[in-house]
Amino acid sequence: MMIYIMRTFFLAGGIILLFLDFLFYTKRRMSDNYGLIWIIFSAILIILGALPKVWTAVTHIDADFLIPMTIAMFVLIFAVFLLTSSLSVLSMENRELAMHVSLLNQENEMILEDLYQRREKHDGGQTKNPVCDQHTGDGGSRGSAAGPAAETPEKEI
Repeated sequence: MMIYIMRTFFLAGGIILLFLDFLFYTKRRMSDNYGLIWIIFSAILIILGALPKVWTAVTHIDADFLIPMTIAMFVLIFAVFLLTSSLSVLSMENRELAMHVSLLNQENEMILEDLYQRREKHDGGQTKNPVCDQHTGDGGSRGSAAGPAAETPEKEI
């Protein structure tokens, strides 16, 4: 009788875990990699619950010990599932933030280039491009061997 209860626990746990995995994946709370791992794990639980040969070794284990241990194991599995779900969400948000930072950096470089072109038109080509100076290390007070005296004064637009 105890074996049937344990097999039911494993079957139900595997099916519930599989359902939760699909649910979290469709709601974009689980990444592809973690979702695949949880599908494989839930399939293993379902197979363990479905095969009676696996449970012949469990017949001599005391039932007072086996049921609480199984419940604790499923609580731990569920906690790890929720943690991997949170990790997936944070990973996806991190990737999205990295894309936003990249776009903002591109926009910043375009604005600086536009500012340089406007200053060049206004000053008649007297000022240096601060964007190029940052990347090459030439000119400007940062990294310049000539120091601040060698710079041309910048005018505000």
